[in-house]
Amino acid sequence: DMDVVEACEISSSFDTDSFDCDDVATSPHTVVYTVEDASGNQSTVNVSVTVEDNINPTAVVLATVDLYLDAQGNATLTFADIDNGSYDNCSYTATLSQTAFSCNDVNTPVTITGTLTDPSGNTDNFTADVTARDTLGPVFASSQGDTTLIAVQHDCFALFGAAEPSFDANDQNCPGDITWLYQFIDGNGNASTISAGSPIPVGQWTVNTVASDPLGNQTVSAFTVSGIDTTLPTMQFISNPTIA
Repeated sequence: DMDVVEACEISSSFDTDSFDCDDVATSPHTVVYTVEDASGNQSTVNVSVTVEDNINPTAVVLATVDLYLDAQGNATLTFADIDNGSYDNCSYTATLSQTAFSCNDVNTPVTITGTLTDPSGNTDNFTADVTARDTLGPVFASSQGDTTLIAVQHDCFALFGAAEPSFDANDQNCPGDITWLYQFIDGNGNASTISAGSPIPVGQWTVNTVASDPLGNQTVSAFTVSGIDTTLPTMQFISNPTIA
């Protein structure tokens, strides 16, 4: 407030009367206040104006979040992963109590805490439950490629056989034993488990090598099995046919 003494009608103005968040850090600001009477006589004074932000940020976050591990078995939590519409009249930064997650955290919720802080030091705290998830299947080091099987003599099927797949522990995103099996896909697309020695009909078929990790994540490597009949037909004749 300013007291102005003048016998006649006057007008007054500031050379700057609008401020925003950018002016908080550079306060105080010198503003020129001018009064003028009807005859054009003026008087000015410098006024020191301090712009303050006293409003806290508002944190709006998800209560639960799933965070997915990468091929190296790691995941990094950012505030964007849990933010659900946080706001402030100015800007803010976020800090989190934990950002790094690994295979050791899989399927175990972790309560993280955090704080939003604006440039004036106003804050708002929050919590969220974060669960690391591993949804990546095993990585094959090697697996069976397309192969040809010869049918059993005098039968229309071959006996299944294939090289066992291999896995390099260094290729997996998380540790654990990998199990595998073979699936035969019939003409209707139905899958059935087969093993060495299982009969494979003559023809061309798809067989899947299905690998599973301890969490049930699967990877499929498909190959084609061609069952070939190489046995010549056998002709039998009556040695002494009778023709009536």
